[in-house]
Amino acid sequence: HLGILEQLKEEGMVTVMRPNDKKPYTYLYVENETSKLIKGAIVRLTYTSEIQTAYSQREKLKFLAVFVVLLVLTSIVVLLIRPFGSAINKTTRIAKELAKGNLKVEVSTKLKKRSDELGQLAKAIEALVSGLLKTTDFARQTGEGNFNSKYELLSDKDILGKTLMKMQASLSKAKEEKEKAK
Repeated sequence: HLGILEQLKEEGMVTVMRPNDKKPYTYLYVENETSKLIKGAIVRLTYTSEIQTAYSQREKLKFLAVFVVLLVLTSIVVLLIRPFGSAINKTTRIAKELAKGNLKVEVSTKLKKRSDELGQLAKAIEALVSGLLKTTDFARQTGEGNFNSKYELLSDKDILGKTLMKMQASLSKAKEEKEKAK
Protein backbone atom coordinates (compact mmCIF):
# COMPACT_ATOMS: atom_id res chain seq x y z
CA HIS A 1 0.00 0.00 0.00
CA LEU A 2 2.98 2.35 0.35
CA GLY A 3 3.23 2.58 -3.44
CA ILE A 4 -0.42 3.59 -3.65
CA LEU A 5 0.03 6.16 -0.88
CA GLU A 6 3.00 7.75 -2.62
CA GLN A 7 1.10 7.75 -5.94
CA LEU A 8 -1.91 9.31 -4.19
CA LYS A 9 0.24 12.10 -2.73
CA GLU A 10 1.76 12.83 -6.16
CA GLU A 11 -1.30 12.45 -8.42
CA GLY A 12 -4.15 13.12 -5.98
CA MET A 13 -6.32 10.25 -7.26
CA VAL A 14 -5.64 6.56 -7.99
CA THR A 15 -7.85 3.78 -9.31
CA VAL A 16 -6.84 0.30 -8.15
CA MET A 17 -8.09 -3.26 -8.45
CA ARG A 18 -7.05 -5.45 -5.53
CA PRO A 19 -7.06 -9.21 -5.97
CA ASN A 20 -10.02 -9.81 -3.64
CA ASP A 21 -12.14 -6.99 -5.06
CA LYS A 22 -14.57 -7.59 -7.91
CA LYS A 23 -14.61 -3.97 -9.12
CA PRO A 24 -11.92 -1.29 -9.21
CA TYR A 25 -11.99 1.43 -6.53
CA THR A 26 -10.96 5.03 -6.92
CA TYR A 27 -9.05 6.55 -4.00
CA LEU A 28 -8.63 10.29 -3.47
CA TYR A 29 -5.97 11.94 -1.31
CA VAL A 30 -7.39 14.94 0.52
CA GLU A 31 -5.24 17.47 2.37
CA ASN A 32 -6.71 18.38 5.73
CA GLU A 33 -5.91 21.98 6.69
CA THR A 34 -8.07 22.17 9.84
CA SER A 35 -6.60 19.31 11.88
CA LYS A 36 -3.00 19.44 13.05
CA LEU A 37 -2.98 15.79 14.01
CA ILE A 38 -3.96 14.42 10.61
CA LYS A 39 -1.94 15.76 7.70
CA GLY A 40 -3.97 13.97 5.03
CA ALA A 41 -6.62 11.36 4.58
CA ILE A 42 -7.30 8.69 2.00
CA VAL A 43 -10.89 8.54 0.93
CA ARG A 44 -12.29 5.61 -1.02
CA LEU A 45 -14.76 7.29 -3.31
CA THR A 46 -16.76 4.57 -4.98
CA TYR A 47 -16.56 2.01 -7.71
CA THR A 48 -14.89 3.37 -10.84
CA SER A 49 -17.86 2.33 -12.95
CA GLU A 50 -20.13 4.49 -10.77
CA ILE A 51 -17.88 7.48 -11.35
CA GLN A 52 -17.95 6.79 -15.07
CA THR A 53 -21.74 6.48 -14.97
CA ALA A 54 -22.04 9.84 -13.18
CA TYR A 55 -19.63 11.41 -15.68
CA SER A 56 -21.58 9.89 -18.58
CA GLN A 57 -24.85 11.27 -17.18
CA ARG A 58 -23.32 14.75 -16.89
CA GLU A 59 -22.14 14.51 -20.49
CA LYS A 60 -25.64 13.48 -21.60
CA LEU A 61 -27.12 16.44 -19.72
CA LYS A 62 -24.62 18.80 -21.34
CA PHE A 63 -25.50 17.40 -24.77
CA LEU A 64 -29.22 17.74 -24.03
CA ALA A 65 -28.73 21.34 -22.86
CA VAL A 66 -26.80 22.22 -26.02
CA PHE A 67 -29.49 20.55 -28.13
CA VAL A 68 -32.28 22.48 -26.41
CA VAL A 69 -30.40 25.78 -26.80
CA LEU A 70 -29.85 25.08 -30.51
CA LEU A 71 -33.51 24.16 -30.93
CA VAL A 72 -34.63 27.40 -29.25
CA LEU A 73 -32.21 29.50 -31.32
CA THR A 74 -33.34 27.83 -34.54
CA SER A 75 -36.97 28.52 -33.66
CA ILE A 76 -36.20 32.16 -32.97
CA VAL A 77 -34.35 32.52 -36.29
CA VAL A 78 -37.25 30.91 -38.18
CA LEU A 79 -39.76 33.22 -36.49
CA LEU A 80 -37.64 36.27 -37.32
CA ILE A 81 -37.03 35.28 -40.95
CA ARG A 82 -40.57 34.18 -41.83
CA PRO A 83 -41.97 37.74 -42.31
CA PHE A 84 -39.09 38.57 -44.64
CA GLY A 85 -39.67 35.44 -46.70
CA SER A 86 -43.35 36.24 -47.10
CA ALA A 87 -42.65 39.83 -48.18
CA ILE A 88 -39.95 38.69 -50.61
CA ASN A 89 -42.33 36.11 -52.12
CA LYS A 90 -45.06 38.77 -52.64
CA THR A 91 -42.58 41.18 -54.22
CA THR A 92 -41.22 38.44 -56.47
CA ARG A 93 -44.74 37.56 -57.69
CA ILE A 94 -45.37 41.22 -58.54
CA ALA A 95 -42.05 41.49 -60.40
CA LYS A 96 -42.85 38.32 -62.40
CA GLU A 97 -46.23 39.76 -63.41
CA LEU A 98 -44.52 43.00 -64.51
CA ALA A 99 -42.03 40.96 -66.54
CA LYS A 100 -45.01 39.39 -68.36
CA GLY A 101 -46.28 42.87 -69.23
CA ASN A 102 -49.11 42.82 -66.70
CA LEU A 103 -49.43 46.33 -65.30
CA LYS A 104 -52.59 45.50 -63.35
CA VAL A 105 -50.68 44.54 -60.25
CA GLU A 106 -51.33 45.85 -56.79
CA VAL A 107 -48.68 46.36 -54.16
CA SER A 108 -50.22 45.71 -50.74
CA THR A 109 -50.48 48.60 -48.30
CA LYS A 110 -48.93 46.41 -45.61
CA LEU A 111 -45.87 45.87 -47.80
CA LYS A 112 -45.56 49.59 -48.64
CA LYS A 113 -45.79 50.55 -44.95
CA ARG A 114 -42.73 48.52 -44.03
CA SER A 115 -39.83 50.71 -42.93
CA ASP A 116 -37.11 48.39 -44.19
CA GLU A 117 -35.62 47.71 -47.62
CA LEU A 118 -38.59 45.57 -48.62
CA GLY A 119 -40.91 48.54 -48.00
CA GLN A 120 -38.63 50.71 -50.15
CA LEU A 121 -38.70 48.06 -52.87
CA ALA A 122 -42.51 47.93 -52.74
CA LYS A 123 -42.71 51.71 -53.13
CA ALA A 124 -40.24 51.59 -56.04
CA ILE A 125 -42.31 48.90 -57.76
CA GLU A 126 -45.44 51.01 -57.28
CA ALA A 127 -43.63 54.02 -58.83
CA LEU A 128 -42.49 51.81 -61.73
CA VAL A 129 -46.05 50.62 -62.39
CA SER A 130 -47.36 54.19 -62.24
CA GLY A 131 -44.71 55.38 -64.73
CA LEU A 132 -45.36 52.47 -67.09
CA LEU A 133 -49.11 53.19 -67.00
CA LYS A 134 -48.47 56.85 -67.97
CA THR A 135 -46.13 55.76 -70.75
CA THR A 136 -48.67 53.18 -71.96
CA ASP A 137 -51.43 55.80 -72.03
CA PHE A 138 -49.23 58.16 -74.06
CA ALA A 139 -48.37 55.36 -76.52
CA ARG A 140 -52.08 54.42 -76.82
CA GLN A 141 -53.11 58.04 -77.55
CA THR A 142 -50.34 58.41 -80.12
CA GLY A 143 -51.40 55.13 -81.75
CA GLU A 144 -54.99 56.43 -81.97
CA GLY A 145 -53.74 59.46 -83.91
CA ASN A 146 -53.78 62.00 -81.07
CA PHE A 147 -50.45 63.66 -81.82
CA ASN A 148 -51.19 66.58 -79.50
CA SER A 149 -51.13 64.50 -76.30
CA LYS A 150 -48.45 65.56 -73.87
CA TYR A 151 -46.02 63.32 -72.07
CA GLU A 152 -43.92 64.26 -69.07
CA LEU A 153 -40.65 62.33 -68.94
CA LEU A 154 -40.23 60.22 -65.83
CA SER A 155 -36.61 61.42 -65.58
CA ASP A 156 -33.81 62.57 -67.86
CA LYS A 157 -32.99 58.85 -68.26
CA ASP A 158 -36.49 57.93 -69.55
CA ILE A 159 -35.39 56.26 -72.80
CA LEU A 160 -38.80 54.77 -73.57
CA GLY A 161 -40.54 58.11 -73.04
CA LYS A 162 -38.03 59.98 -75.24
CA THR A 163 -38.38 57.35 -77.97
CA LEU A 164 -42.20 57.55 -77.87
CA MET A 165 -42.06 61.36 -78.07
CA LYS A 166 -39.80 61.11 -81.15
CA MET A 167 -42.18 58.56 -82.64
CA GLN A 168 -45.13 60.90 -81.98
CA ALA A 169 -43.28 63.79 -83.64
CA SER A 170 -42.37 61.62 -86.67
CA LEU A 171 -45.96 60.36 -87.05
CA SER A 172 -47.32 63.91 -86.72
CA LYS A 173 -44.89 65.15 -89.40
CA ALA A 174 -45.79 62.24 -91.69
CA LYS A 175 -49.51 63.02 -91.26
CA GLU A 176 -48.93 66.72 -92.12
CA GLU A 177 -46.91 65.79 -95.23
CA LYS A 178 -49.61 63.36 -96.34
CA GLU A 179 -52.28 66.07 -95.97
CA LYS A 180 -50.16 68.58 -97.97
CA ALA A 181 -49.67 66.01 -100.71
CA LYS A 182 -53.44 65.68 -101.25
